[in-house]
Amino acid sequence: MLQNYFRTLYTLTPIIDKVSLQSHFSNPQISSTSEHERYTFCLVLSVCAYYTTAFPRRFDEYQAHDPTFEPRSCREFLHGCERHILSQRPIEYFEISTHEKCITAYFLALSFGLIGLPGRAFWYIAEAKYHIRRLGYDSQTMYAELDDVDAELAKRTYWLYVVTEIHEHLGLDEQNTEWEPLPSDRLFRRRDFAFLYTMQAKTGSGFINPATDPSDLVSTGLSYLVKIYLTFVTPHLFQAQSISRITDATDVDRLRTHDTGTSPSTIYDTMQSHLEHALDGAPPYLRWTWNSTLPSERHSAAAAIGASFNHAGALRANLHVSRIWAKSAIFERSVIARRETHPSSEYDPETWETRIRIGGELLAFIELADTPSFEVNAPSITSKIRRIAASLLLSDETINVPADLARRVRDVLHRILVFLADLNRFSLQDTQFSEGIEKLARHP
Repeated sequence: MLQNYFRTLYTLTPIIDKVSLQSHFSNPQISSTSEHERYTFCLVLSVCAYYTTAFPRRFDEYQAHDPTFEPRSCREFLHGCERHILSQRPIEYFEISTHEKCITAYFLALSFGLIGLPGRAFWYIAEAKYHIRRLGYDSQTMYAELDDVDAELAKRTYWLYVVTEIHEHLGLDEQNTEWEPLPSDRLFRRRDFAFLYTMQAKTGSGFINPATDPSDLVSTGLSYLVKIYLTFVTPHLFQAQSISRITDATDVDRLRTHDTGTSPSTIYDTMQSHLEHALDGAPPYLRWTWNSTLPSERHSAAAAIGASFNHAGALRANLHVSRIWAKSAIFERSVIARRETHPSSEYDPETWETRIRIGGELLAFIELADTPSFEVNAPSITSKIRRIAASLLLSDETINVPADLARRVRDVLHRILVFLADLNRFSLQDTQFSEGIEKLARHP
């Protein structure tokens, strides 16, 4: 399980030093009863739990390979891992924070989120946040005491936490249409932003394999993902169009709406403008541009799943689907704000043309993908695709939509749903959980 995690999901959660972990377990002099050994083993359990909940049907393979494997489901395996992890915590566990404790909580949060227990996931995110604050990962002054590898791991952990906080604020798994830009002071200190945002992978550090991937792949991919998510933070930090031009965040409080009286439409237009440039300067292996046309043939999810795994492909899928989803989310929020100001029951042709363009951009990307990138990113990426598809559903107020426009909307929506159905059919991540019983289900 641990090897499979490094082969697939590590690209998306690069907060473990692979080389140190391997050397740790290969050292025969380490005592199995030492505190560090126990907490490291707890970390490994949390990673294995994360992997099995991300790929639940792979769990059947482990059972078939080892009939003596006791857990009967990945949910049961997760709870077993949690019980062992909690049993290793003495009463003074929270008095000293470590990186291992922090990311153990983070992986448990991801795991419980994947099986549909958001309350339990929130508990562990709060625990991870506690350790992040105690360790000083949100403060530049702490990093002077760390070497390059530890500093990089700390920054990555901190920014993945920030992405999770923004994700929670937007309510991706519920349909939160009333969200507001998230105040920046809930996430980071203004004076430390530029330093924390600068992430550079070190060749040979064990973060990635320099022989098969660019040396800056993981950190660069995470940097651009953070940049997309920070579009939802107010005030907007990314005036520059290139990451290399970001040097400070001295205007962090300038655009607060309650201070400046900025209209909602101006705020959302500004967010869209920043989002359009979020991936400017991205390296070639993360780029993708749309020529405003749809491919004539539908992409086969079966072919994609059968292709060889590619770390850059997984990051590219995560970045571009996240960017298109963010564009859709901001646009739909601006539509709601406009209706609150100017109520109308008439359909707006321009609004629907924009929705069709956004849906078409998504289709153009997912139908041209040539790697099993969506399986690795599921279910987060499928949730985003579903949110985009939901915006294309014709409602009662659109009863007078012209037939041609309605046909185009249905065509885009149908092609998105067909892709999701194919992905669920061929992906190893489609097990659904219901009242403690795992069931295989197709959900287009």
